[in-house]
Amino acid sequence: MGKGAKADPPAPATNKSGKDEPITFELRTLDDTVMKVVLLESSVTLATKYGKLSIPASDVRRLEFGFRYPEGLEAKIDKAIGELGSSEFRTREDAEQTLAEIGQFAIPALRRALKNSDPEVVRRAQAVLKLVESKLGDSKFEPRDYDTVETAEFTVKGKLEMVLGEGPHQVLRRRDREAHRHQVVPFSGFLGAV
Repeated sequence: MGKGAKADPPAPATNKSGKDEPITFELRTLDDTVMKVVLLESSVTLATKYGKLSIPASDVRRLEFGFRYPEGLEAKIDKAIGELGSSEFRTREDAEQTLAEIGQFAIPALRRALKNSDPEVVRRAQAVLKLVESKLGDSKFEPRDYDTVETAEFTVKGKLEMVLGEGPHQVLRRRDREAHRHQVVPFSGFLGAV
């Protein structure tokens, strides 16, 4: 499924000229890979259900990344969830099959569907969720499709926008200790908390 990640920033450093240096994070992934990364933006933008929140990077104490859907998959999941309550039996069956085939990427949407007011949607979501979770076995992995930002004053969840780089694929700048140079490393796909 991909690598999960969390980032814990140290206090911002200042150089001899007195200017703030970019904030450096230690990024740890689920497979125990550790990278030093530099936040390229002075703030992080989090899209929440209440609107966008801009948080100064210097205030961030912890970031936990949820996974990112492969292109087009989130829309496919949303469509299938909506079709669980279709008036057509065949459409409901196909939607259930689609969600089962998608597997663990569908788990967050299936859990939200359990709160639906339509008993048919709830019943079918429960059935698919049970099937998908049984395939995962005793895995401790808890899929989340949202990110969490923690500051000294509050913790909030939503979707980070361009927090670690530019474009649709997140980009990290990693310090190459041996060569003392910067490399741009594409970092796309699943980003989950450790």
